[in-house]
Amino acid sequence: GYWNGTTAVIRSTNWSYDTARVSAFTGHTLTHSTTGNNLSNLTWGYFMRNKLSELDAAGEWFYDRTAGQLYLWCPANANPNSVLVEASVLDNGIYVSWQKQHIKIIGIALKHQYGPALYLSGSTYLEATTCTISDTYQAIRSTGSTQNFNHLTIQRTFATAAYLMDNSSSFTFNTLTDIGMVPGLGENDWGYLGVRTTGNSMVITDNVLQNIGYTGIFVQGNALVERNVVRNAVAALNDGGGIHFDTADGMIIRNNIVQNISGNLESVATNYTSNIPIAHGIYFGNLSIKNTQVKTNTVSNCRGSGIHMDHTMVSIGNRVEGNVLFNNDIQLTVSDYSNYNGPGATSPYYVASYNDVITGNTMYCLNRSQLCMKQFNCYSGTTVDFGTYTNNKYYNPYTELSIFYHNLSSGVQRYFTLERLQYERSEDVGSTRSPLRLETYSTTSELTGNLVINGTFASNVSGWSGYPTNAIVTRDLTYLDAGALKAYLPNSSQDPEFKLRSPDQFSVQSGQWYRLKFSSQSNVHGIMRAGVKGVSQMGVPTVVYERSIPFDTQRRDMVVYFQSNLTDQAVTQFTHSYTEPQYWLDNLDLRRVTVQAIDPAQEHLLFANAQATAQNFTLPSGCWADMSGTTWSGTVSVQPYTSKVFYRVTGTCGVPAVNSVGAKVMLGGAMIWSTGLMRENLRQQGLIPATEPYTAMGLAVENTGASVTSTQLQVTGANAIIDWILLELRSNAAGYPVVARRAALVRSNGTVVAADGTSPVVFTATTVGRYLVVKHRNHLGAMASTPIATNGQVIDFTSTSVPLYGTDAMQISGSIRALWCGDVNADATVRYAGASNDSDALLVALGNSTTTVLHLYAKGDVNMDGYLKYSGAGNDRDFILATVGGVVTTAIKSAQLP
Repeated sequence: GYWNGTTAVIRSTNWSYDTARVSAFTGHTLTHSTTGNNLSNLTWGYFMRNKLSELDAAGEWFYDRTAGQLYLWCPANANPNSVLVEASVLDNGIYVSWQKQHIKIIGIALKHQYGPALYLSGSTYLEATTCTISDTYQAIRSTGSTQNFNHLTIQRTFATAAYLMDNSSSFTFNTLTDIGMVPGLGENDWGYLGVRTTGNSMVITDNVLQNIGYTGIFVQGNALVERNVVRNAVAALNDGGGIHFDTADGMIIRNNIVQNISGNLESVATNYTSNIPIAHGIYFGNLSIKNTQVKTNTVSNCRGSGIHMDHTMVSIGNRVEGNVLFNNDIQLTVSDYSNYNGPGATSPYYVASYNDVITGNTMYCLNRSQLCMKQFNCYSGTTVDFGTYTNNKYYNPYTELSIFYHNLSSGVQRYFTLERLQYERSEDVGSTRSPLRLETYSTTSELTGNLVINGTFASNVSGWSGYPTNAIVTRDLTYLDAGALKAYLPNSSQDPEFKLRSPDQFSVQSGQWYRLKFSSQSNVHGIMRAGVKGVSQMGVPTVVYERSIPFDTQRRDMVVYFQSNLTDQAVTQFTHSYTEPQYWLDNLDLRRVTVQAIDPAQEHLLFANAQATAQNFTLPSGCWADMSGTTWSGTVSVQPYTSKVFYRVTGTCGVPAVNSVGAKVMLGGAMIWSTGLMRENLRQQGLIPATEPYTAMGLAVENTGASVTSTQLQVTGANAIIDWILLELRSNAAGYPVVARRAALVRSNGTVVAADGTSPVVFTATTVGRYLVVKHRNHLGAMASTPIATNGQVIDFTSTSVPLYGTDAMQISGSIRALWCGDVNADATVRYAGASNDSDALLVALGNSTTTVLHLYAKGDVNMDGYLKYSGAGNDRDFILATVGGVVTTAIKSAQLP
């Protein structure tokens, strides 16, 4: 323990004490209210203080009050008589009393105050600027209003640097460093903050805060917190944030950079138990937060959540929008935990739904243990609907199971893929996950052949079995490659889980590395645990290794590395539940290998610009993709107080290929206008043909027979392939004759890519100087009215600023354009009635039945939902009518092409 001049500080992992020894050290009698080892119960008769005899180390001091003598032990054993010794003798540097106004404090250096260097008691219209405040208890304590604190340098305060109980004041362009970093020397209640404000209409902008003992910025009311940089906050205490707010209504937290929020367990209060760092980047408090916007912030490297969004029963109107959350333990936490003790708390503390909007956020993890999102439901077994989730990016490239729901009331804990969340909860329209499935190791050499016999199931599944015995193991041709194993558990009559095991044993060695490969697929959503089990472990639940792998309608070609913890004979084991009854398995390959570790920080990059001007960042060599899937190399520009995320991809980047062209186009039949994306129904239902359909329609294309791989059709969300499309080059000669056509693919976000699902479209014919036309099998084509200027140029047909040939060439809603849908008979016109109309073509395709519904890939599926319907909800005929105007059934819509 030690004495800091004001209070006692004791640090120990064992709180037992010897009263006699403590009294001998302090020179005073120690009294206490109870016995035991709970330090919080002690009541000190006197504060402890040093004795001269205990002065024995550099940095220690003793003040003899009676003699008025100060003794010190200088660093590096220097002679105190030959160095400058500074001591605090004043409560305040500058004191401004009540009702004083229009005062300027400029360019003054203040330090060594007992209390605040600037003590402002009810002043107004005061400005403090270009001052340096250091080595003091507080820098500013103010109870005024309409004041401006700017361009201050504040260093090494023991307590909160700026405590502003103001209204309508601003704190801008200040630099705060090493604030509240010494436990025990700051406030004896809530404190150790960088900036704390309690009033309304406060402006906290353009500040830099580095090394803060507790929360960097704490605000209330309708404050604006913008363009601040907070690094290494919650460095001395725990359970705080980079930016923390409470009792808020109309607050804006925008364009801030928050990084490296750590948490310190050593200084946790004795009456509070926490065994993990709680250090959130942006921290919703547990009182009343209403109508608050948290948008376009960047939060990275936090030992808690990037954003922790707690609720009380009065929470309403809050938005979390466009934030980049990168490499935090959890990127976004959403909870109703504080319902029980916040404003409006009423038993049983359950609110069925809130109206949050959580949209456009990037949640990016760098390892399997990190989560993109975690939701806590605390007061009912019924899941809380926190609001509307759209267009978020859930990117954990090391596991798809990155969304976690924990219902504290029912005890249920579940991991979700984004696809399963969308399916079961109808959440996150337009959201996407990482297209990558990565490991943190690569193979440097293979030490064995395949240890799994009959893992391709080319002719049988002999010997593959497990427990319980009512599970059914068959060979099936429905999924995967030329025969796969189908594992089916019909019920829980013997056991709720089926453990499928390989028939032949193989040797595993403790400390050795292994690589397991397999393919999986299903027609239901579920999770399997894939791994290896030792023979000696058959009677116990332990395994050599296993990992949870999701399954659904996507094909997954998985690679898993693990290090054996056992020397034994072993088998592969795959475990799943009867509630997710079946999956298909193929292509098993297990080998002992040597490995090389891959540093995720070298494969996934965050460029955060904490400057007031745009900054250029240089990508390492290789090819990189941004969050829209666009590939980059070289230098990228990042705007002020924003950030960009890049991940390494295979392939080449740089100069666009000769005769390449890009396009972005929306198809009106598949549009979800509210999200700006197109539906994925055809992909989800497995209806997109593997081979381009335009040759069969009688159109000559340069890449006849182009095909898309099943892997490309696994991608979901904004980058999901939704259908084949046709790009056409037209000459600038009279009549704009066709030069070449090429089949391509279009993503949900409108991006057109080559048949490989990622590359730009490359023609054999020259593209520069030609005009680009986009067509679709049941939509009217459109042509750009200006020629292609350069190789690799991307023409955005969705933008109303890009000029088109003709009049009313595309459908417009708001600021988005899409091709007109409804050309069922492919005659470049849409007719609802009259000769050669498209409604009749649809009816003929249905066998002239108005009630028949067909599930197939066909031109009559105008709305691209996978079904041909003439009547009833979601029918295709209504889309044809809407294209011609929706009122005059004899109207005609023609393609605006030369």
